[in-house]
Amino acid sequence: MRARSRFSITFWAVLWTAFLVQGCAWLPIQDVESEDRSPTEEELRALYLDERVFMVQKPVDGSKTNCDFCTVVMDDLRAEAFLQTKSYVAASLVDPSFFDMDWNTGVMSRREFLNGFRAQDTMVVADVTGALLREWLSTSLSKHVIRQSGMRITVLLSEPAQLGSVLIERDILEPQKRYRVATTRESLTNLLDASDGTGVEVVWSAPEALEEWLIQKNEATRALRQTQEDQRVMSVY
Repeated sequence: MRARSRFSITFWAVLWTAFLVQGCAWLPIQDVESEDRSPTEEELRALYLDERVFMVQKPVDGSKTNCDFCTVVMDDLRAEAFLQTKSYVAASLVDPSFFDMDWNTGVMSRREFLNGFRAQDTMVVADVTGALLREWLSTSLSKHVIRQSGMRITVLLSEPAQLGSVLIERDILEPQKRYRVATTRESLTNLLDASDGTGVEVVWSAPEALEEWLIQKNEATRALRQTQEDQRVMSVY
């Protein structure tokens, strides 16, 4: 009987000691797990917008003057959600004056990119034939019209992106196919003045200053975006 009692006491003592040891080892783990929380929606938005992913071409001569044209390369075709359309962005070709920033840095965040576009007055979306778009691009690049007239143009595809950077690989544009183009009203006027205007159909134009339009239409246009990532970008205004 006494031996059984000793065994019972020893058993419970060992069990209690093991519990204490396990508890001491378990508590720090719990502290670490509690600190490893998921970021909030606001934190995700800030991280996404502040990420520096847009590469800007620097002047080839190394000078601090604005380059004749700058190519913006993006890591995510849907990151330009500020355009507020269902189409996918293929590429951007912009004048240095497009953004009020130091172009010599060579890189900028999504937030800087979005803020720069919002500074424009109005926006126009038009369907342009590949032949005319090729003409505009070739003329602009060869005669530096981009710097002189401040041409700002972004090509959108009305279907899922298949052509890649259309503005850079302009020779693959199909002459009869229509491409959706988003640009400013002033830029479109300059482009039309430089051609006969055949092959252009305006499908939408901003009724007011772009920044004000973005703020007012944000909630209504968010439904156009289906992915969580797009909704996250579009909800930051």
